Amino acid sequence: MKLTLSLCLSHLSFSNMKKTLSLFTLIITAFTAHAQLYKMFVDENGKRVDSAKALSYIVWHQVSDTSWLMQQYDKHGTILQAGTFKDKALSIPHGKFIYYSRFNTYKIKLKPARNMEDTSNFLRTYGEFKNGKREGWWIDYFRDGKKQTVQYYRNDVLDGPYEAYNNDPNKVFAAGKYVDDKREGEWYMFSPSGDTIQHDTYYHGRVVESHQSMKAFHSATPPANFIALIEKRASRLISSTDSVSVMVNFDVTDEGKLINPKLMRPTRDKSFDAKLIDVFNASDQWTPASAGNPLKPVKDFSAVRLVIKNGDAEASLIDYHGTKERYYNLTH
Repeated sequence: MKLTLSLCLSHLSFSNMKKTLSLFTLIITAFTAHAQLYKMFVDENGKRVDSAKALSYIVWHQVSDTSWLMQQYDKHGTILQAGTFKDKALSIPHGKFIYYSRFNTYKIKLKPARNMEDTSNFLRTYGEFKNGKREGWWIDYFRDGKKQTVQYYRNDVLDGPYEAYNNDPNKVFAAGKYVDDKREGEWYMFSPSGDTIQHDTYYHGRVVESHQSMKAFHSATPPANFIALIEKRASRLISSTDSVSVMVNFDVTDEGKLINPKLMRPTRDKSFDAKLIDVFNASDQWTPASAGNPLKPVKDFSAVRLVIKNGDAEASLIDYHGTKERYYNLTH
């Protein structure tokens, strides 16, 4: 008997995808019931271990003279990946493969190594191997079943069209082609509304010409005394013999209010962290950000690096060097 996994996942809606995967599970079950199964437990590195130390297990069986169907499951029986190999030793992937992801990342080192995540799983990657090498279309998916990237392989290297998608509203935001694993020719970057915001020309992986048509973005501006007040109030939060270095991220609303301040890495002193957050929450009004039209303010984000040492505090506003302009154009 021969098993063919003919899944055209690039054209599936999320509901149809779930039906297809359910059918795939039934096919696996049907073949498993009539074939001799081999099974082994593996650790996070894909090495064989006893069941007590395993993070997952692999089952496989022969479906034709030159094809072995493999499935990998976590210890709760949730599938992590499935595909076919040319040999019983599972050393030469050959045929269609499906990979699933979960939320807490750990690695299962098969061919290729994939990141698995720990919760109710979802289809993450679909593609095909030919004699151990990726061949043809490989597609990555977002958690909700929408396409994330679509790329073409020849002999295990990128060589063909490439598209990357914005999950909301799931439109192409980057498109171009690869030749021998290098970007080549015309590449485009699009806003969610479909406007071209950047057009680059590549030659052997290097940009030889670039044109941008992004909307100008003007960051939110803090009140005149913002940094001075942060330094003054923060220096009072610890003793003169202590020192601390932190970074605080926050958002600025389209009305100019500083909200959601968070320490990138909390300190060991929870009381200090809470009081520092209060310092930022007490900030005066900011001048909101704008994207070419000051009369139509937009939301923004920013960060402050703060160092307190020997009773003195030094704060500085992070300069994102044009990152915000690109981020805004890619998300609006």
